[in-house]
Amino acid sequence: MSSIATGNLIKKLRTNLGLTIQNIADILGISKTSVSKWESGEYIKTENLFDLAKLLGVSYSELNDGKLNNESNKDYWMRNYDLSNYVIDEEMINKNVDSVKEMFDHCKAVRNRFYKLLPKWANDELTDEMEEFEFLKQYFTFDKNYYAYIKYGPGYVGFADKNMEKEFVKEKLQELKSIEDKAEMIWERSKLYDFTFDYKSQLICSSGDAKAIEYMVDFLSDIQKDRLLYVNLNIEEEKEEKNPFGGVSKTKSRRYRTNEEIESKPYFKIMINAGAKCHLKYDSFPRIGWDKEMLEEVDGKIEKLDKLIKVHDKFQWYNAGGFSLMEILDYWKVYSYKDYVASIDEEETQRINAIVNLKAKKPIEYLNYLERKVNNK
Repeated sequence: MSSIATGNLIKKLRTNLGLTIQNIADILGISKTSVSKWESGEYIKTENLFDLAKLLGVSYSELNDGKLNNESNKDYWMRNYDLSNYVIDEEMINKNVDSVKEMFDHCKAVRNRFYKLLPKWANDELTDEMEEFEFLKQYFTFDKNYYAYIKYGPGYVGFADKNMEKEFVKEKLQELKSIEDKAEMIWERSKLYDFTFDYKSQLICSSGDAKAIEYMVDFLSDIQKDRLLYVNLNIEEEKEEKNPFGGVSKTKSRRYRTNEEIESKPYFKIMINAGAKCHLKYDSFPRIGWDKEMLEEVDGKIEKLDKLIKVHDKFQWYNAGGFSLMEILDYWKVYSYKDYVASIDEEETQRINAIVNLKAKKPIEYLNYLERKVNNK
């Protein structure tokens, strides 16, 4: 059994009684870890709930539902969906990493409930749940630029009032009903709203705490995991260089992680094992008039790029440097899920997987991988 609402209620009742997790563990004759997992909504057996209900002075059904009989609906969803108590900082990560898990468990609950109520909101079917939905909606921002792109095409400034937003969401949700593949449905649905709660992703990534990173990536979507992997594989460095006048100037540049850096940082193993992927990408300098031979010289295997060029050619995007082809990780919302999957760089993903999972623990398999890679060139 798994229930965030039940876990939250256990914690609330325990705190109200002035009991610690250790107190509960000692009284029930179980481990402190077990009680901690219950409060996270995990591994709660029926017999556990009966014992806890007696100890905490509530009925089994109340604990099982995660809601007290005398509790208002507002108190219930405030307890389960209020994220204002979670401020991620180094101290929380270093001293109480379980709080990071608790925060992301609440984030999941918020996201799941929001998308469950969204169709009702779009169809004006919310009554008693309207206040709850408006509370949840504070953590989401309607993507007006995506709305403008779908309605009018590239280059339009995003604008949509509440009625326009609601009508657009209604239309898109109706379209999603015909999508059978769950991953594709979630991909398209997530284009409508951005989750705006600041859970300090880069702070968690740089902390080096494996548990905190695991809790975060378990919450993230595929595109979010891939973008974080890209950002941390391509790092920005600041260098000092002497100028002709005897002074020192600082310049910033980006570079790709070395194999040794990838191997030494647990972060990359966690990300790859959580399903993060590398993606094919284009350079951002102008390419007008370049033929395939020239592109191949710069980018390598042109056959990998062909499948993306067809998508890119639909759009005309410009930047300060002139003509630029879109990066799928930056402009993922204009792509279909099929395009997204096609852009995955399986070879580079496999290479990083070999570095983090094979090189140290299974060197023979790693050598076999290298041999296969050489033979396939």
